[in-house]
Amino acid sequence: MTRQEFIEILDKRQLQTYVQSIVDLQNNSIVGYEVLTRGPECSVVERADKLFGSATHFGLTREIEFACARQALTFLPRLPNDKFLTINVGPEVLASDELFALLQDPHISPFHSQLAFELTEHLPLDDLDKVTLAVKRLQSMGIQVLLDDTGCGFFDISTAEVLRPAIVKLCITVIRRIELGDVIEKEITATRQRLDMLNTKTLGEGVEDAFQAETLKRAGVQYAQGYFFDVPKPIEQTLKASKVVTKKQLKTAVFISILVGTILTLINQGEALIGDAEINWFKVVLTYIVPFCVSLYSSAVALQDTK
Repeated sequence: MTRQEFIEILDKRQLQTYVQSIVDLQNNSIVGYEVLTRGPECSVVERADKLFGSATHFGLTREIEFACARQALTFLPRLPNDKFLTINVGPEVLASDELFALLQDPHISPFHSQLAFELTEHLPLDDLDKVTLAVKRLQSMGIQVLLDDTGCGFFDISTAEVLRPAIVKLCITVIRRIELGDVIEKEITATRQRLDMLNTKTLGEGVEDAFQAETLKRAGVQYAQGYFFDVPKPIEQTLKASKVVTKKQLKTAVFISILVGTILTLINQGEALIGDAEINWFKVVLTYIVPFCVSLYSSAVALQDTK
């Protein structure tokens, strides 16, 4: 692939937006999603490592971060109200005027409270003061900031003390070392306690089995993500599955309402329908509304419990 071909992928917005769930370890509920971008399907840069590796090779890291952010932000208005979306950016993009201009879009600004930027460790923090100002500016807009790969990259607890992010993600290497025993769990607990003092939550990334998840939970880590919980999926698929009420649920509720409502109306208003008694239309309406609401609520709760 040539540099020009790579630029055309960005210009034509051919990237694929995937997401992976972020889970609350206390109840295993989904609280948010991290955006994970891939290249065009069946292309040489479909895999994320190939895509971002090529961007680095061609000197287009900044451009691809903006392309990923622009595309991910278009999905923000469709996100469930109780979920947040995190987008990965490096320090240069996080502190750029272009990003803040993008965030002023009237289609995006009403959803700032559901947005978070994950500051990656792929680039060193050469100008911490500039990044700190950007973080404070984002926070003033209601946008949260996450610190990625703490413990094995450019970031450490001292960086968290300066930036005061909403969430710190433990490096995946730390998670893999959990198998070594109690020493690692104590280290994670100590890190979590220090972050608690900053009002910063902790997230374990790359969780692959129940033992890792349970260890993080015992250590007091609030959030986790990884293949143990789910694999990255196309964001369209995730948004469709996350709808509280689906068309199928509505159709089922209408059917049950008609069936049950009619039966109950015949039972309760039979004398009025056959004889001369007056029909209580208020009760008739309720007879149809109640089974509709019960069916819709029950199916929505059942769907949420299976996620």
